[in-house]
Amino acid sequence: VLTHFAYLCQTRGDLNRAIELYERALAANANQATAATNLGVLYANRGKLAASLVLWQRVFDRNPHLSETGINLGMGLCAQGDVAGAKRAFERVMMYDPDSGQTKRLLAAVAAGRCRPD
Repeated sequence: VLTHFAYLCQTRGDLNRAIELYERALAANANQATAATNLGVLYANRGKLAASLVLWQRVFDRNPHLSETGINLGMGLCAQGDVAGAKRAFERVMMYDPDSGQTKRLLAAVAAGRCRPD
């Protein structure tokens, strides 16, 4: 319920309340993948990339089929300068979602040493 309410707050632009509710949801159950992924996005948008990476890594380790979380993780790692880590994240996404055009473009970019595709 907290995660759903947080998402409603997020979509309505009440980001402070959304963050509070996602944090409460995770305090109640640390395995809430949706809450952790969405909270990571909100943290990243507020300049808290390190906190985002911790959340996304934990989710992606347990749920490698969640492509969006893996893409967020890879892009965040690349933004921190960890191109090799980003490449590993994108390769793992491709294992579970081999048709992802976005991931293919991101993987090609990090292979060329860039964080964003051309």
